[in-house]
Amino acid sequence: MALPVYAVPECGDVITSAEVLEKELFCAEDPALTVIGPSGSLTMISGGIECSNNNVGIVIEGTGAFVTGEQIDDCSIGILVGGKGFHSIFDIEVGDASNIGIQVLSGNNNVADCEVEDSSATGVSIIGDNNKVGSCVITESGGSGIQVDGDGFQVIKNTVSHSFLSGIEIGRASGGGSGTKYCGRYLW
Repeated sequence: MALPVYAVPECGDVITSAEVLEKELFCAEDPALTVIGPSGSLTMISGGIECSNNNVGIVIEGTGAFVTGEQIDDCSIGILVGGKGFHSIFDIEVGDASNIGIQVLSGNNNVADCEVEDSSATGVSIIGDNNKVGSCVITESGGSGIQVDGDGFQVIKNTVSHSFLSGIEIGRASGGGSGTKYCGRYLW
């Protein structure tokens, strides 16, 4: 049986099929990579992305894209999640973001098993509705560790430490945050 053949991502690529990153990318392009679902997916297995021009690391668009693995460093925003939602972001490390580690603008996304360290503003920012953030570790955020401004969210089993403003900040939520579940450890 032949092994599957994957395209090799390069800086500035728009990914619309399953791709595997097996090397470190040093990117000045903005964004460094774009993943468009439903057919676009990115698995980083032995290399990550380092931004060099205060650019966005990965932009996720479309519906149902999947991004997993390795590290994204020195970007203005490590991962920017948009499109129509239903995206999955798993097992990602984001470090030294000059703005936000992971920003979720669309709805119905799942961010899990992530590590976000040293974001100048917010570690994880959730603006869309019906999003989940679970089992993430967020440390040393210049603002809030996790900031939520959407309805129907779940923030579960996260560890947030050494955030300048707050561990988890819950903003806009209609009906006083109905349907909201949140728990985790907060260490200051």
